[in-house]
Amino acid sequence: MTVITSPQNPAIKAIRALSEKKNRTDSGLFLAEGEKVLARARDLGWEPEAVLATGPVTTWGAARILTVTADVMASISGQKNPPPVAATFRQRWQTKVTERGLWIALDELRDPGNLGTILRTARSEEHTSELQSRLHLVCRLLLEKK
Repeated sequence: MTVITSPQNPAIKAIRALSEKKNRTDSGLFLAEGEKVLARARDLGWEPEAVLATGPVTTWGAARILTVTADVMASISGQKNPPPVAATFRQRWQTKVTERGLWIALDELRDPGNLGTILRTARSEEHTSELQSRLHLVCRLLLEKK
């Protein structure tokens, strides 16, 4: 098993370039980071193009496994504390999520102040009270999960 130690490695440079929209659009790929996110992707049937890991990792379909150092992972990560695992996936697009309205997905909301900001933003965009009711319900359920 070869460990990639240089952030200048061509594969790492291509993955790091996915932080820019143009490169995501051109390649049709995106980077997902963290064990929880990748576990969800696996559960939902997503197949990665490549898996990057700082330690041992199980194979995932036909994905290329890239073992990297923590410094290399930090060079591609968008997080303050880079995760031990990340993967690139082919983008999937739907034309519409719903017929009308706006949907906002929240994951692990930690600060209730953020919820207030989200609701005020939705209200300032003059969305319907139906949307605000949905947001209140979804956010209340998320906060109750804690």
